[in-house]
Amino acid sequence: MFALLALPWLALCTWHDLDTRTVPPFLTIPPLLAAMAWHGYTESWPVAVLAITLLVLDDLPWRWRGILAGVQGLLLAVAWGTSGVTSALLGLTLIGIWALWKFGAIGGADAQVVMGLTLFFGLVILVPVALATGVQAAIQKLRSKATIPAMLGILIGVGIHTLK
Repeated sequence: MFALLALPWLALCTWHDLDTRTVPPFLTIPPLLAAMAWHGYTESWPVAVLAITLLVLDDLPWRWRGILAGVQGLLLAVAWGTSGVTSALLGLTLIGIWALWKFGAIGGADAQVVMGLTLFFGLVILVPVALATGVQAAIQKLRSKATIPAMLGILIGVGIHTLK
């Protein structure tokens, strides 16, 4: 059901990304917050709280980031203890997506969208999204053309996931 709502939303994000090379926060933040709330209510509240801490991490002074990192470690342990290893892996994946964004490997909107999709669909969504964006990157490399926003690969990956 969510896939039917996600595809038009992703198409709008992709169109905006192709047109302006940016995706406005009003298209990415509300769905991410909804994904956090939904995941916290239905699956694992520690993972949802961990996702929230990743959003606040950028706005904190350096000395508080270490404390927050400790809290995140505790949240991963609680997620493992209350919901199992899959929740802990999901939390680690969210941290990985956040790190890719912070190190400049993916854009902020891409990271927010992929985090939201991962919270809604689970880890299984990452395989088609990674394959689609990987193929997109390979085609761009072979053509030696300017980059195409990764949101297109994300849209195609979710489309492939929906067709299964």
